[in-house]
Amino acid sequence: MLKSAISTSKDKTTLPRQIATKRPCSISQTTHYRLAQSLEKLDHPAEARTHYEAYLKILPHGPFSKDAQKALEKLKAAEEKNQSAVKPAQ
Repeated sequence: MLKSAISTSKDKTTLPRQIATKRPCSISQTTHYRLAQSLEKLDHPAEARTHYEAYLKILPHGPFSKDAQKALEKLKAAEEKNQSAVKPAQ
């Protein structure tokens, strides 16, 4: 599955999304974490957040749980900052 996604992907920025949509319920907890990291670096915060949350749901005390929680907090803070910046001044 991964090999076929890599070989058929013309735009490498869509690769994490292609892997996640092949079989979303069959991906491992570590894959959720790594996808979240990749999506965050590719500036897809909503999708990254989904995968960090999926990882934490599967392994709340796993080897990457502290890092995933920190990343989620960072994404939530950035989202709140963006929402407050968009609100017009009254």
